[in-house]
Amino acid sequence: MYKIVNKALIAVFCVNSLFGHLQASSSDDNKKTLMIKDLEVIKHHLEAGYAPANWKKENSGWDINEVFENAKNQILITPSISTKQFQQIVRNFMNSMSDYHVDALFFSTEAATLPFSVKGAAGRYFVDWVDPIRLHNSCSGLRVGDEVLTFDDRPIQDVIDEIINTSNKSSNPMSDRGLAEIKLTKRSGKVGDIVPQGVIFITTRLAESKKTLKQQLRWNYTPEYVKNPLDFFQTLDYLPWFPFQSKEKPKLELPKIAMTSPLHQEIALQCAGRDGGLGSRKSFLPPFGEIVWSNERTDDEESEGLEGYMLDKEDDEDALFWHAYIFAQANGSEIGYIRIPHYVLTESQVERFGEIIAMMEERTDALIIDQLHNYGGYVHVQYMLASMLTDEPLQAPYHRIKISQKEALKAHNGLELIKLIEKSIDAMDSQESLKDSHLAEAPMINFQEILFLKAYYELVLEDWNQGRSMTRPTPILGIDRINPHPKYRYTKPIMMLIDEMDFSGGDFMPAIMQDNQRALLFGAKTAGAGGYVFSFEFPNTNGIATCSYTASIAERIDGKKIENLGVSPDIPYQVTIEDLQYGYQGYVEAANKAMYDLLEKFDEGNSTLIVN
Repeated sequence: MYKIVNKALIAVFCVNSLFGHLQASSSDDNKKTLMIKDLEVIKHHLEAGYAPANWKKENSGWDINEVFENAKNQILITPSISTKQFQQIVRNFMNSMSDYHVDALFFSTEAATLPFSVKGAAGRYFVDWVDPIRLHNSCSGLRVGDEVLTFDDRPIQDVIDEIINTSNKSSNPMSDRGLAEIKLTKRSGKVGDIVPQGVIFITTRLAESKKTLKQQLRWNYTPEYVKNPLDFFQTLDYLPWFPFQSKEKPKLELPKIAMTSPLHQEIALQCAGRDGGLGSRKSFLPPFGEIVWSNERTDDEESEGLEGYMLDKEDDEDALFWHAYIFAQANGSEIGYIRIPHYVLTESQVERFGEIIAMMEERTDALIIDQLHNYGGYVHVQYMLASMLTDEPLQAPYHRIKISQKEALKAHNGLELIKLIEKSIDAMDSQESLKDSHLAEAPMINFQEILFLKAYYELVLEDWNQGRSMTRPTPILGIDRINPHPKYRYTKPIMMLIDEMDFSGGDFMPAIMQDNQRALLFGAKTAGAGGYVFSFEFPNTNGIATCSYTASIAERIDGKKIENLGVSPDIPYQVTIEDLQYGYQGYVEAANKAMYDLLEKFDEGNSTLIVN
């Protein structure tokens, strides 16, 4: 009897084990099926909307079907695949395009940070920022300028290379390295990173004593609170899929064309609160000389630093968004400096920029625009700022835009709306009476802008109706020339500082200034994100929050593309080891010399820059 019961128990155990195994296997297959479906959705969006596809195929052999099959096979061969593993497959699929606009962000709370950051030069890496709160100098030997030798008991170059290999775009090596330097001490599940936790050892060479120091730090880790139920082998017959956000009611306004990646905006948020980060108010550079005017807030709340540029108190924050000053060169010239961290700006911030530019037109001999680590923004903001830096029209780049029925319908609806505006304006005596009409919610855009927009919509609709899925080369919003601003104009020499961490709008602004010989570009080649960005969301159970891709491919005046090529400086300068250790004095000296030479060459009375 005992043997019979024992055999029965064994049989039950085997059946339960087999059932559990089959259930787990079935759940895993179900999960992989859903993952492949999500990947197919992304592939379909890219096939319909990704503008540089042919360019990528011709120049690098990229083929969407090939990379899709590779990703699909990776899903199928990964045993008990987790959501995190799938998200990395999605990220690698997006990275195959070598495009800084093509990304995926995920619903995730997991993150880890260390309280410092590094920057590299000549294959060596140095501390360029220490969090004064989370790593007070009384508790640590880590200082700005110290060289980092090992990270997690590995040579730091190996760690940087590993980050590059797992998350890079293989487009601009310097930009890939710059992004890897940020990612070294800032990891996030939201961008698809493998997020570490626990303790880590780093070895540094102290800048002052040249001695080496090994110390332990702990990752500031936030766990993942957004779990995928399929990771627990739960069989769900019905998966509730909801859109991530409700659709807003369409508004009558000038279209906002984005030239920035959601990923780069996320990185900028991670760098918030410190100087020298991506999109930070202040860059990593020290003052270029003795400051004779600054718009920095003073302790007495009277804004003494704004002498000759006084503002109402409610406007102070928008004015102080800009880091601006005037400094004196040794030869007696007074040079203006203003930092443009990004192009995601409010109308009030743009207006304050114009007021500062107008003051500098009166008081300075030349202007330095610091656009280092600029992650981009909106096209109309770029054009507004560019209009304040010239007294002659600036030619804008042309784009070939990927279109579908959606864009054609938008163009049709836009043209119908413009007809209503034209009829309303014809029937009214002034813009003031227009405010009282049924179009009162519309901003008072310039009627000339409406005409340019009309031509743009007409071209999109005509090209679609003629069977094209890519438009002929056309200026964004129909604006092929950026007219000088009616109120604020800077007409004197300009030097713009650029580097490999300038993306998208940060590529295009230097291109416009260089192509029109309006500014001398100093620094390193920009990243090469060469079009505007379209983002999309879709219901899924694998944590994919949003995806983005390049919806146009732009050409400069000479026909060269910006995508993958970037914008090269007129005067190259690469950050040196001495810059990182001694506060960028070499950079400042080289830039000041370039400005001195620029003033020597500039033809007075002509706002066109003469570049040899």
